[in-house]
Amino acid sequence: MSDPTRYPTAHQGRTLQQLPTRPQQSSGGWIVAAVLVIVGGILGAIGVGAIGFFRMSDSVDRYQRVTVPGSGDLNLAPGDYTVYFEYPGAATIEPPEAVRARLTDPTGQVVPTEAFSGEQSYQLSGHEGTAEFTFHADRDGVYTLETDGGPGITLAVGQDLGSALAGPILLAVAIAVTAIVLGIAILIVTLIRRSRSQRPPASGFRPAMPPSI
Repeated sequence: MSDPTRYPTAHQGRTLQQLPTRPQQSSGGWIVAAVLVIVGGILGAIGVGAIGFFRMSDSVDRYQRVTVPGSGDLNLAPGDYTVYFEYPGAATIEPPEAVRARLTDPTGQVVPTEAFSGEQSYQLSGHEGTAEFTFHADRDGVYTLETDGGPGITLAVGQDLGSALAGPILLAVAIAVTAIVLGIAILIVTLIRRSRSQRPPASGFRPAMPPSI
């Protein structure tokens, strides 16, 4: 008598197969990129600030100067100007003696002046000065500056250093802040993805289909 046909039982025809898992991607490259962005931004900001400093030093060198007492001609274009008193210790002490100045435009008219608002001084390229008054030149041409007072003081005329330095400083700050924010954003996103990839995988087993009869 032949054996009856045997069919696999439920547990015999069912094997466990593990589902494939996604390979983990390395996050080291993104972390390095974030650090490079931050460092590059800081170095770029330092570079912009250094360029601004050298430009400011060059501006001081190009100021037109008149020695006290005496008079001199100034070649000016229309615009606003600041007059600095240069003497040893100008950044910390008052002028050793009073100085009187009179400025006339190319037509001989007296140019009104105003006391400088605030405090501003420099110590660059061998010059030490402090801002004393300002004026506006209405026209292009040769202006005459006449001075009277004690010796040892020089009047330097040029653009306001504060406005000349503001642009590079703001640009340097903008570059540094943008780079730091961008670098931190890359780090945060990278760490979040890395944390998710390190979570234990969900159960990835499925029963195999029973063989066909």
